[in-house]
Amino acid sequence: MFYTWLQKSVKNGEKDLVKGDVVVFGLGDTQYEKYNRCAWDTKKFLLELGGKEAYKYGESDHNYGQADIEKEYFEPW
Repeated sequence: MFYTWLQKSVKNGEKDLVKGDVVVFGLGDTQYEKYNRCAWDTKKFLLELGGKEAYKYGESDHNYGQADIEKEYFEPW
């Protein structure tokens, strides 16, 4: 629902809908063709709608175990 709203808002050329900082961390799995696509698009849409990136985009790969995800991806982020 939120993702669809973002898509429609960008398509309609709406600006300044997002007022504030944006931080996105994608939880994905490289076994899927569109790895973390939703997170990438969400970040893109939020920035196009006026958000300011407060911290760099982060992502993880579910192919690793939970402990590895936290250690390799989330903690450094």
